[in-house]
Amino acid sequence: MDINKEKIALVLGIDGARDLAHIGAIKVLEENIIPINIIASVL
Repeated sequence: MDINKEKIALVLGIDGARDLAHIGAIKVLEENIIPINIIASVL
């Protein structure tokens, strides 16, 4: 395991109005082949 390799965390807030924005952000990351290592939600 390479401890110097950068990790990408996606932190999402919980709010009905932002759900579509979350989906859009994930879609753009996937389209650009950007790996997400950690996903977290904030209340």
